[in-house]
Amino acid sequence: MRADKIFWGLILILIGSLFLLENLDIIEFSFSRIWRFWPVLLIYWGVSALLKKKDGTINPLLIGIQVLILVLVVYFAVRPHRGTPSGTGWQQEHKIEFDSDDDDEKLKKYDFAEDFDSAVKTASFSMEFGAGSLELKEGDDKLVKAKAKTRFGGYAFESNVMEGNAEITMDYNGENIKLHNGESLDNTVFLELHTAPVWAIYLEMGAASVDFDLTKHKISEIEVDCGASELKLALGQPNGIKSILKLKSGVADIDIDLPADVACEIISNSALSSKDFEGFTKVSSGIYRTPDFDKSKTHWVLSLETGVSSVSVSR
Repeated sequence: MRADKIFWGLILILIGSLFLLENLDIIEFSFSRIWRFWPVLLIYWGVSALLKKKDGTINPLLIGIQVLILVLVVYFAVRPHRGTPSGTGWQQEHKIEFDSDDDDEKLKKYDFAEDFDSAVKTASFSMEFGAGSLELKEGDDKLVKAKAKTRFGGYAFESNVMEGNAEITMDYNGENIKLHNGESLDNTVFLELHTAPVWAIYLEMGAASVDFDLTKHKISEIEVDCGASELKLALGQPNGIKSILKLKSGVADIDIDLPADVACEIISNSALSSKDFEGFTKVSSGIYRTPDFDKSKTHWVLSLETGVSSVSVSR
């Protein structure tokens, strides 16, 4: 087995395990602590290219570098940060302070809903989301239903329904946050969208975990702009002639699932990313298509512009 495959497999297992232990309150894990060190991946790829043996055997020096990177990931992600931070790191840029006071911020909960009107044929949902967890699934009683909980910041919800079209906006305001020692940024949103209208979805987020099940929704377009994120998208049948997904990411783990019978074209600008396009054929530079693409009357178009990411598309 190639050393780089072993390395990326261990990275995914390690980060997944850290997230699990953090959710179980066994450790304090913050992805943001290691996000600023993402250029190390570029350095690793350069060193890996220099140290790879032509016969495919594993270079012991490369294994040592991989082990060192894994140790640094654990050290910077798990090691708690104490006292008041200094310099121009992540905490200052996002206006997050640390305080030794014992007073605790209460968990804030938000419930938003917009009634469903059968006259609404098209709808858009726009959201600015910071760091946290975001989940979306089908709904059947409301046009939009949102439940959010956050320890810091707040949410604003706005809807505008007119002449068969609905525009829904949900934004998170997390500026000037004050974190006490040992606290975490608990920020979770659960969304439900009615399956009757044709939806356009616009999402801008930072370091987040996103799980969208859109298999039963009619989608005209989706635009996602994300930073260091874990993104899972389950898409359904295309709407009309085509449906479009435009995705821009920095360091991300992206998993896109399509129905087995759907025709699809991928336009990939992902030079530094790991790509796994199961069931697709490369037709030209950066262009991948399913075998039945030219014969299909409807299809998905996935425009993927990613940085140092792992991208998987399957049917």
